[in-house]
Amino acid sequence: MRIVIILLFLLIVGSSYAQTTNLGGNATLWLGDQASFYFGGNTTLNGVVTNRGEIISYSDLDFVANRNVGSLKFVGTGDQNLLGDTLDVANMVVDKAGNSNVILLTDQVVVSGMLDVTNGVVQAEDELDLLVSGSSDGTGQGFVEGKLVGLSTGQPVTFPMGINGSTNYVTLSNTNPGTVFRVEIAQPDFTDARTDEEIQAISEEVEWIITSIGDGSDGQLTIDFSGVDLNTSNVEAINADVYQPAIVALVEGDSLYRVLQSVDDPSLDFRSTDAPPTSGTVTVRDLLTIGEQPVKLALAWIPVVDDIEFYVPNSFAPGGTEFVNRTFRPFFAGDVLTSISISVFNSLNQEVYNVSQSGDNLDLSLFGWDGTLPSGQEAQGGVFYYNIILTSTTDRFTRSGAVLLVK
Repeated sequence: MRIVIILLFLLIVGSSYAQTTNLGGNATLWLGDQASFYFGGNTTLNGVVTNRGEIISYSDLDFVANRNVGSLKFVGTGDQNLLGDTLDVANMVVDKAGNSNVILLTDQVVVSGMLDVTNGVVQAEDELDLLVSGSSDGTGQGFVEGKLVGLSTGQPVTFPMGINGSTNYVTLSNTNPGTVFRVEIAQPDFTDARTDEEIQAISEEVEWIITSIGDGSDGQLTIDFSGVDLNTSNVEAINADVYQPAIVALVEGDSLYRVLQSVDDPSLDFRSTDAPPTSGTVTVRDLLTIGEQPVKLALAWIPVVDDIEFYVPNSFAPGGTEFVNRTFRPFFAGDVLTSISISVFNSLNQEVYNVSQSGDNLDLSLFGWDGTLPSGQEAQGGVFYYNIILTSTTDRFTRSGAVLLVK
């Protein structure tokens, strides 16, 4: 006998939330528009499910061979497993007490409508576990821990990520429609990477890894962070009266975290005598290029420069332990550089290094003499002489002098 359960414009509440439910292989569950069906205990749906309303579950939910499963809502206090093959979900709401989990044990969950993680944690550890082709709510207190894939429609796309009980949402805007982005959240590993001279410290709690699947796209990045401790310093302190949070990027193949230019938010600035903020929002001013090579992003804090600063070191050590002191170059902050000219000479007035570059926003950390002669040999230790000309959007700066190469 074939059993058909049809629900039209009804609200049905199970009499026992702890009761296990098993829909037999010959049974059909059909939910009409605006109908809600509550499953209190572990549920296995071997039969055919047609859901035009909403299935609300308090425990494990196994769709077996069903694919189009309609709108799902996960509630309650305990962890829940979502099982099945590839599931096409209209809308997915997670509204659980505390940080209890919804664990994805499916091949893939594709959300075509809205992903709303109001409270609780969605565990999506494997590649392409969770794909949102619709939209995500960016106002919840819950989050996805692991990996989330989202499709850009040309509108801002929010990835409601989080880790260690804290929300750390990422929003990409001004992207090419049709681009598929993957965002992963993890704890950073600083083993093979260093920081540039602007960075005071990097948060050890959270790292975002962003790639595109297929064609890449430029995009503007906004991060809503929480649960970080920027008092944890992993580099030498930089003397400044005021500091501010910033996003730093590490591109695959590079070994240096670089500061991304961000929109200034004075409310996040803090003095050297104050505790750094543990939550806030940082938006990167410039477009970030996102391709198939992973871009690792972390939260750092940097000194705020009130005036233009121009500094040239009097020594450098190409073989030294301090990365920032291995290359001879000037340090500049407080304005945007549009041209760079650096010449270095030996005691016989022979040029051993020269660079001249112009552009809209030059990065000084990409230039400098590493102690290698034009012949390819390493220079001997001693005194060398330099001429430096820097042009910014507001002024021109020149400096000549001597520098000691330390072996």
